[in-house]
Amino acid sequence: MVRCDGLIAAFYWKRHYAFWRPITALREAATDDNLYTVVGPLWNSLRPNPAHPDHPSTHSVLGRAASEVVRRFTDSHHHRFCMTTLTALPAGSTRCFETFSHAQEESISSRVYVGRQFRSAIVAGDRLGPRIGAFAFTHTLRPLPRPRD
Repeated sequence: MVRCDGLIAAFYWKRHYAFWRPITALREAATDDNLYTVVGPLWNSLRPNPAHPDHPSTHSVLGRAASEVVRRFTDSHHHRFCMTTLTALPAGSTRCFETFSHAQEESISSRVYVGRQFRSAIVAGDRLGPRIGAFAFTHTLRPLPRPRD
C-alpha cells in the first residue's frame, strides 16, 4: 500500500514540476538561459535514465515511506541489518547498516553518484516519503487482536 501511495504522489509531483534530469540538463545547457551552466553534449550517466521527470526522486519517496512504516512499527530507528544486491559491482555485494537512515542515505546518494538525479530531487523525495509512510501506517495498518487466554 505504501509503495502505491508513494508512486501516485511522486508521479503527481513529477508531472507538476516536469524537471529535467542531469543528462538532459548537461546536454541542453545552452537552452537554459544561464551563462554559468556548462554544456556537456557528450556527457552520459553511468546507468540508464528513466523516461520520466527527475523531481521528486521516486526512489527516495519509496525508500523513506517504507522506512517510516518500519520505524513506526518497531518503535525504533536503530536496527542493524545486512542486504545483498545484484545491482552493485560486483554483483552479490553485501552491505550492512546500523540504521534505516544510513541505508536510505547510501541508497539515494547512489542516484546522484551515477548521474541519474539531482540532489534537489533526492531532498524533495526525502521530505515527501515520511509523510506518506506516516499516513499509511496510521490509516492502513490496524493492530492485531490480542490472543484470548
